[in-house]
Amino acid sequence: MKMEYVPSDKEVLMRQLHDALNLITPYQKILYMLSSHFHAYRLGNPHIIKIF
Repeated sequence: MKMEYVPSDKEVLMRQLHDALNLITPYQKILYMLSSHFHAYRLGNPHIIKIF
C-alpha cells in the first residue's frame, strides 16, 4: 500500500501554531511567576533550605 501525502498549507499551519502558542502563553507565565516566587522564598528563608 502506497502512502500519499497531502500538500500542507503553510499559512494554515502557522495560524494553528500561533493560536496554540496564544493558548499556552498565559499558563506558562503563571508557572514562571509561581516558580520565581517559590525560589525567592526558598532562598530567603534559612529553614526552608534545610528541608530541600
